[in-house]
Amino acid sequence: MRFNQNILNLTTQLDYSFAQIKKKYEDFSKQLEKIQIPLSKISQCLSKQDYQYMKENLQVINWIQLLQLIYKYD
Repeated sequence: MRFNQNILNLTTQLDYSFAQIKKKYEDFSKQLEKIQIPLSKISQCLSKQDYQYMKENLQVINWIQLLQLIYKYD
């Protein structure tokens, strides 16, 4: 009889622990979902900034090449 009670107690504790972990996991998943949207927006913004930065650098390189050509033939 005592063995069965111990098994029942362990099962109850295991169920309680599982319920707590499940709740924490669900809360954590919700937090991740909330964070994912701003991170996606930041990523898009950075990509646009990187593109603009590369574009500006290419313009500078083109100007340098043009100046080199001009001074080469002077």
